[in-house]
Amino acid sequence: MKHLEYLLNALDVLEAVGKSESDIALSAVARNVGVSKSGVFRILSTFESRGYAEKGPGGGWRLGPRIIELGVGVPQRTLLTTAAPLMEALTKETLESTYLSVRDGFSMITLHTLEPDQTIRVHLPVGARTPANCTVSGLAVLANMDEQELLAMLPDELEGTAPASIVDRARLMEELRIIRERGYAAFLGAWRPDTGGGAAPIFDATGRVVASLGISAPSSRLSDWRLHELGQRAQKAALQISRQLGYVGRLSAVEVAGPAGLAQAAAPSRR
Repeated sequence: MKHLEYLLNALDVLEAVGKSESDIALSAVARNVGVSKSGVFRILSTFESRGYAEKGPGGGWRLGPRIIELGVGVPQRTLLTTAAPLMEALTKETLESTYLSVRDGFSMITLHTLEPDQTIRVHLPVGARTPANCTVSGLAVLANMDEQELLAMLPDELEGTAPASIVDRARLMEELRIIRERGYAAFLGAWRPDTGGGAAPIFDATGRVVASLGISAPSSRLSDWRLHELGQRAQKAALQISRQLGYVGRLSAVEVAGPAGLAQAAAPSRR
């Protein structure tokens, strides 16, 4: 019975971490589940050793990538292994947060994040679930889905998380057309009024969109040009990941123009 009680406590701890909208302190988990701090620490340390939980930059706890792999029901280890070094390079180059997301229904789930050494930065915890129309990562994925599949799952009423979120179906379809033609999404305030960024789709060997790579920054650091630059940087890295996953689709504008073409495209969406 003691083993069963320990297992139930461990599940309670994992659920408490998963329900938190941001990294949660060990003491807060202990209060929420009624387990001693030392007991919670042992449980979380065990989960951490297997990738089910991890510590954030501030010392709080969040879900780890392994639990997300199980939750979305797709083999993500290869995706994570392939994307991680490119995400690390992007974070160092841009000094902004990078994140890898996968779709689950009409929601986007954050699979992996890297944050820069900046006092003010965007934080999106692993396991966070957001309506696909409310993030640049979601817009990048929706724009590259099969149209019939997209229309079949599109809600009758779109939910918004910020004033700038796209909640009109006709406007969403037009925005997706632009993103599909451009190759990446760039948006200010879709998720929260004080953030924005760029994201691009990741394709597998069959040409199916399986994830998106995004770069997010505080709006105070985002001019139109910078927003656009982040979108193209995300596109370039996402394409490298896709190629490593076996994608052999058409050349992107970034591959054709090269790095020098980063500043030459049209201004991104600010609606």
